[in-house]
Amino acid sequence: MVGLWSQQPLIDGKELIEEDILPKIPVGPIFREVMEEQTNWMTTHPGGSKERLIEHLQEVYHEYV
Repeated sequence: MVGLWSQQPLIDGKELIEEDILPKIPVGPIFREVMEEQTNWMTTHPGGSKERLIEHLQEVYHEYV
């Protein structure tokens, strides 16, 4: 079994912007918050898909879509 601490993020920061997941997100504290939200989601949705994570982030941070 692989521990949660060794799980890699499904989306990296560069991809978050360049792949138009959250294209309007500013650099700063909110960026870190989004990355932490990803970690929280991955913890509560083990085995969750990248596509569902993207949907979740776009719902939570809709003002940056």
